Amino acid sequence: MCIFRIPRGRKYFCGKRYPLNCSPSICPFGDVLWQSLVNRDYKPSRYWSMPSMQRADSPEEAWRLLSSGEAQYVVKEIVFRVGVGECRPSSRR
Repeated sequence: MCIFRIPRGRKYFCGKRYPLNCSPSICPFGDVLWQSLVNRDYKPSRYWSMPSMQRADSPEEAWRLLSSGEAQYVVKEIVFRVGVGECRPSSRR
């Protein structure tokens, strides 16, 4: 999963190195990690413009923030889920 990868139509662009296409040669994480990041990519519900931390609710809005110069770079929302299911105390006696 790449926090910088922004979809635009059928192409992907780098939110860190605007306006360059997402590719191994320009990836801020390096060409070695690029393939594994792209294979685990997901569709976030929000983006954040940095460094102002303004929320963008769509890739189009994130793209507008980059292209207008309001954002230096854009990152995807990341959600972590810890623990699935019920937590039951053990009864050790």
